[in-house]
Amino acid sequence: MIIKTKFDVGDTVFPIEKTSVEDWVSCDFCGGTGKITGRNDKERGCPECYSKGKRQRFISTPQVGMKTTIVRMDIVCGNRVEEYYAGKNGAYLSQKDIFSSYEEAKEECEKRSKETHYS
Repeated sequence: MIIKTKFDVGDTVFPIEKTSVEDWVSCDFCGGTGKITGRNDKERGCPECYSKGKRQRFISTPQVGMKTTIVRMDIVCGNRVEEYYAGKNGAYLSQKDIFSSYEEAKEECEKRSKETHYS
């Protein structure tokens, strides 16, 4: 069986990466306290901000081109196929984070960075 992939081994791709920036906001889940209170009045650390009371913002940044060395296919629920690619550093990357040109990667980063992403 032949499964067509977006990129082949040896293709140059431009991944994007999530990068933290020095922009912190109060955690809206715990109200900035870093704690949540259960029904039995016991306090626990907030799972959203990891008990910090604040969350850091992330933006997407384009990376330099890298050659694909591995194409891995995962079959997931509903027979949907998702592709992952590995470069020289051995990191697997999702197809949604890989582009065929730096310009495409940069455009997607600008789009994603307009959305607010907090840890």
